[in-house]
Amino acid sequence: MEPFLEYICIHDNHGERDDHLPLGEGVIDFKKIAKYIKKLNRDIDICIQLFDQSNIQKSIDKWIQISNNV
Repeated sequence: MEPFLEYICIHDNHGERDDHLPLGEGVIDFKKIAKYIKKLNRDIDICIQLFDQSNIQKSIDKWIQISNNV
């Protein structure tokens, strides 16, 4: 599937339902995801999916922090 991967949609949750929480407020290991994307060694678009759009900047900042430290 890797050769066809162009973008991913991410959001956080507590592992019980599709919560669409801001990144860092649930249990998803985004560091693992960032490492995987870095390993691909090409640009991948990221779509952050949230139910509450007022938290989008928080999630963007969290993703930048995580992805810059892998």
